[in-house]
Amino acid sequence: MSSITRIKKHITIEESDVTIITDSERYVKIAIEILIQERNHLKKVIKANPIFQTSFSPLVTQDTSKIILKMQTASEMAQVGPMASVAGVLADIMCEGMISEGAQIAVVENGGEIMIHSKEDIFIGLYSHTTQVKDTMGFIFKGGTTPLGIGTSSGTFGHAISLGKADTVTIFAPSAGVADAVATKIANSISRDDKGCILRPALKISQSLNFIHGVFITCGEKVAKIGNIPEIIFSQ
Repeated sequence: MSSITRIKKHITIEESDVTIITDSERYVKIAIEILIQERNHLKKVIKANPIFQTSFSPLVTQDTSKIILKMQTASEMAQVGPMASVAGVLADIMCEGMISEGAQIAVVENGGEIMIHSKEDIFIGLYSHTTQVKDTMGFIFKGGTTPLGIGTSSGTFGHAISLGKADTVTIFAPSAGVADAVATKIANSISRDDKGCILRPALKISQSLNFIHGVFITCGEKVAKIGNIPEIIFSQ
């Protein structure tokens, strides 16, 4: 039984569809204030430099704000456009704000990208169209362990741009921003032919990235795992 009270709050602010789990309404308020502040700054940057929103390649600006620096770093690491990391970076910054104010549980899910700092176990569900997995599985984050970022990209559902054909590519990394960007990178490399999914390029990329923890891919009848991922739990 949980010894820390958990509060769960879902909010939608423009494109941001966010769920916050924490241990005080005060931390929820802090997270929402951060989300609004960071989104407003990002909009100003995009207005002054529209290519920042549309580029599929890393960009460097003169802006030194936290959100822009984190987005630029993640995009450079994954070699994708900066907006490929935006949902995860926002989750990172919101969690950092809650933790700095004393939160014992700080979980932010932003459009499927998740950042977890928690002294207690957290279950993360995985939804996929694949005939192998469907929505029957998830992962357990062990409380008190190193904070974990999770990013998922799909070429078969969801609103985010993906150039690949995977059902899901889920990345586990030190931050949600990096996981978000890398999920896009790897998902873009997955294709299909009349024999099914072609995973070899994605697996090769995954093995070359020493700054992430692990990768979990579902595509049609195929499931692949590389590196270290949290314990998998299957529902009945």
